[in-house]
Amino acid sequence: MSARTRKFPIQSLLGRFRVPLAAGVACAAGIASAATGPENALLVVNADSWASTAIANEYIVTRRIPPPNVVRLRNLPSFEYMNVEDFRTKILGPLLRTAELRGIAPQLDCVIFSADFPWAIDVSADMAGKQFSKAISQPASITGLTYFYQFTMRKDPNYLGLNANFYCRQPLLTSIQAPWSEEDRNAYLAAIAALREKPAPPFKAPDKNLPSPPKLSTSPPSEESALQPILEKLTELRKRHPASTELHYNIACIQARLGNSDAAINALRGAVDNGWWDMRTAAADPDLASIRGSEDFVNLAKRAKLVKFDLAPTMGFRGSAGWQPNGRWAEAGKGIHYMLSTVLACTSGRGNSVNEAIASLQRSAGADGSRPKGTVYFMRNNDVRSTTREWGFQRAAEKLRETGVWAEILDGVLPKGKGDVAGVTIGSAEYSWPASGSRLLPGAIGDNLTSYSGAMGESDGQTPLTEFIRNGAAGASGAVTEPYAIQAKFPTPFIHFHYAQGCSLAEAYFQSLAGPYQILIVGDALCAPWKKDITVQAGDLKPGAILKGRAVISATSVSKDGITPGAFEFYLDGRRAAAALPGKPFDLNTAEIPDGPHEIVITALGSDGPLTRGSVRVPVVVKNGETELRVTAPPASVPWDRPIEITASAPGAKTIRFFQNLDEVARIEGESGTARIDPRMLGQGPVRIQPLAVLSETKQILGELIAVRIKPPAALPARAAAARIVCADGFTVTNSGGKKSTVQKADGDWLKNAGVQDGEAFSVEAWFNVAATDVYQFQLRGAADLRISVDGQVQSWPHGTEWWFVPVHLEAGRHTVRIEGRANGEKLDVRFGGPGSRRLDGAHFQHPEGN
Repeated sequence: MSARTRKFPIQSLLGRFRVPLAAGVACAAGIASAATGPENALLVVNADSWASTAIANEYIVTRRIPPPNVVRLRNLPSFEYMNVEDFRTKILGPLLRTAELRGIAPQLDCVIFSADFPWAIDVSADMAGKQFSKAISQPASITGLTYFYQFTMRKDPNYLGLNANFYCRQPLLTSIQAPWSEEDRNAYLAAIAALREKPAPPFKAPDKNLPSPPKLSTSPPSEESALQPILEKLTELRKRHPASTELHYNIACIQARLGNSDAAINALRGAVDNGWWDMRTAAADPDLASIRGSEDFVNLAKRAKLVKFDLAPTMGFRGSAGWQPNGRWAEAGKGIHYMLSTVLACTSGRGNSVNEAIASLQRSAGADGSRPKGTVYFMRNNDVRSTTREWGFQRAAEKLRETGVWAEILDGVLPKGKGDVAGVTIGSAEYSWPASGSRLLPGAIGDNLTSYSGAMGESDGQTPLTEFIRNGAAGASGAVTEPYAIQAKFPTPFIHFHYAQGCSLAEAYFQSLAGPYQILIVGDALCAPWKKDITVQAGDLKPGAILKGRAVISATSVSKDGITPGAFEFYLDGRRAAAALPGKPFDLNTAEIPDGPHEIVITALGSDGPLTRGSVRVPVVVKNGETELRVTAPPASVPWDRPIEITASAPGAKTIRFFQNLDEVARIEGESGTARIDPRMLGQGPVRIQPLAVLSETKQILGELIAVRIKPPAALPARAAAARIVCADGFTVTNSGGKKSTVQKADGDWLKNAGVQDGEAFSVEAWFNVAATDVYQFQLRGAADLRISVDGQVQSWPHGTEWWFVPVHLEAGRHTVRIEGRANGEKLDVRFGGPGSRRLDGAHFQHPEGN
């Protein structure tokens, strides 16, 4: 019997709601053979945003993301909140199509978003005309909808199901159950459906000061007549399936509602006898209200806490594999396909600074395979945010200790004074990590269950997930709206166990989330602190080898952890070229690829459950002809306000092109010349530029990869006269007639309210203060002909048709800003930050007194 057809969350922890999966779901053919690594991740960048490109550039180099695996999108209507149709047409659809066109779709396991993508997606259009329980709230998260990409693209709201993730590692039943026939399964589903249509009425406890009446039944005749046939059907099924905890429990619920207390207790005892342990569900179930206070119920609760359950085995993720409801891979062409997904950083609203985000990602990458000598802490308190997951604390701690990772259950909100936090699960609306005096080790997951920690708007409440990132966590998650205290929407405590088994951060998250549609996951998807060892050798292939004609490449592996390879994969410049069983070589015909430098990556996929991945990277040069592409590289570091010049020549070339990843950024017509590249188009940080000479439609030559770091220009100094100027709250808006108004908040129709009419020119002026020397970002959208100056210097940055992101390097202290434009009927939205960003407001953007 599937664990996903229950009335309630017993071992499956899936909640009372279930959206049935549609029959005949279309799935990609074939089973992938890829565990999650840089070649299996698609990095998506908001190319209009300085923050997004800066973080992505650092991540590409840190994680060695191949050029085909980087997708740059432009002209997004929002970086906070977006409707689901815009998400499909402007983000999810384009990235999936790009992966297909580049030939990398079959190898992908994970989609990773850089900063300045919407964290919440309004899915009301997909819900329209359908019935959902109160527990199925909206919006959804960007990572949740990306994970359910097949459903999302089909406008199929099955992605809202609290049990829609078949990759989730569910607790296993401790008793052996007889197989269910199709007839029995349909009978059970019909009975449960009938029971759902008869919810329990509010229970009123008897007044202890009044004599008890003779107890015949607590149910009115109409309810009794409705429940009795359901009870008879479930009782009949129990005779054929005596080990089914579901049947015992649901019979107990009906007996309790009928007033048969002894029969209800006996049925509940049958559930416990067969391995049921989730008394927290029973304690909250209105069906059992009439027996909850009995001594027998209390004793059963104590017994249930002693039951030891196990989980479905930890498994590595395969994006091209379909998944079955039993948590196993489906046959080729069948099953449901998913795509792991995280966001690298949130830097707007209540987000982190770009520097905080980059530091977190670099720290996480350094944690791979470090096997941290620390402790995973499970924090217990009486808040429902904690008690919702308390059912799994003890067993999760036991399983972690069995793997050699120490775990403790502590009372309180945060671990106090602990310098060895290798992971933590908490439940609290508000917390301050620095106040705890504890230290998160590199690679640690910080996980909190509360209502709004994934809601990143500047005015949203409760401590945001970015608090964990700021203080050293590799990853954290949170709901983007009120999710209610439903376990299926949050990672189970076993997230840390899967992580400790050697899985990546993304794999650990999605193995512990039964219904992940509403959870925003932020952090390094590829981080794997407990990754096991498997070392690959590339046979006779040496770095720098010159290849001609056909090359036969073999691979072997060794493992300190005793892991044998299940398969080897061969990647050429990021694209999977072949997969082979151990002992089978790879035949590369170099005549089919351009002359010049290439990178071959050979990956071993372990035969263990987490599909441990090991790789060797071998740079080679293909030389089947005599023509070479010669390039004079620019300086190693260039400020973004000065163009990059690259001189190149290749005899007989029609054009010489230059690519950042797979995006062309410059071109020379003819066989030689100098290309000029605007560094702002590349983004801040380390970038790679690939030269390519085109000799004919069938012949191309690659040049040596050019590495250059784009840095900000010198920081604008703080205004020298600032100390002598006394400012008052509010910024000023001046219309074309010279009328000046003071505004306290740039929201709503603030320009119109300040006296600026459509078609009229205006200016906005303010003084503001920054606490540290850093690069900050203005975000503007709305009025026409926008121009911005800081400290009297015009600031420019390329932009498209939607948001304009303008970075500016500032010294600590006070500065001035002036924004000019022409009102065009569209509301002007102006924000400034980091860390995070906020709309202009009077407390932070002021004007000199008397002006």
